Amino acid sequence: MSYTTVKDEIYAILSGVAGVNNAYDYPRLKVALSGDESSQKAAFVFDSIMQTWWMERVSAPSEKLPQSDVFRNHTWRITGFYQVNDEAETEHTIQQLADTICNTFNNVSNIHLNGTAELIPAATLEEKEDVIFCSTLCHKVVLNVQANEDVMQ
Repeated sequence: MSYTTVKDEIYAILSGVAGVNNAYDYPRLKVALSGDESSQKAAFVFDSIMQTWWMERVSAPSEKLPQSDVFRNHTWRITGFYQVNDEAETEHTIQQLADTICNTFNNVSNIHLNGTAELIPAATLEEKEDVIFCSTLCHKVVLNVQANEDVMQ
């Protein structure tokens, strides 16, 4: 299998979660750092709220197991931004959405990712902070998802 095949399967799960809007299968850094408000709004605003998600593979060590094939453990970082609104209690919104995404990955019925790799049901919230993103105060969450791939298949 390949990076692209596993990426596409992880992205399909992420983008299918209710409440995940403006999902991308790579970091949209050029747009985020451009300062071009119209491009940023087009890429990251949904329903008048700055909100977006992107994913990237951050590690993929391989291991040869005794009397077995070589396995590669893909670790994917999913980063989400959601505009802060105290009146709407968006802190609760982003925390619940992070749990929903983790629960979706932990309980996905397609654990074998259509034969590309095996999802490890242990998605985690690694980080939560409030940041300025595209000149907007946003909640930021970082989730980790892992999948094991038999690279000898």
